[in-house]
Amino acid sequence: MLENVEQAYRRFCQTRFSPASEEQIADLERKIGVRLPDEYRRYLLSYNGGSFNAPVMGARDKQCPENCLHVMFGMGEQPNACNLANPVYLNLFDDNYPAIILPIGYTPTGNLLVLRTEPDDELGWILLKIQDSDDYFVVAESINDFFGCLKENPYD
Repeated sequence: MLENVEQAYRRFCQTRFSPASEEQIADLERKIGVRLPDEYRRYLLSYNGGSFNAPVMGARDKQCPENCLHVMFGMGEQPNACNLANPVYLNLFDDNYPAIILPIGYTPTGNLLVLRTEPDDELGWILLKIQDSDDYFVVAESINDFFGCLKENPYD
């Protein structure tokens, strides 16, 4: 079911975090006040973030500026800058409880990847939030779709 994730991890992942537990995910869901989309939960249970060698994100929104993936946040023993449950990330947006968006990663230039967690969004759309602006761009309709959008960085 997460075939794009598996392929992208083989091609682009430099450091892979240990899989998250159901208890860690349930604790995060209590903190943010919503259940995570099922596909994203499966991703955390199997892959749980990591650091990447800057593959280019091919966003659905053609207005989206070109960006590369640097880190996907994970649960557990990750450094605070990579931890999905880091209070800094959980409290980043005003009026976001229960969470409508959840920061899940970042680019080398500091732009944020966010997961849409609204109840009517079963897949969990992935958006790119441009640093120091209110601009958001749709990157993918799910975590598996997001990893399917990654491609080799021509500048490496």
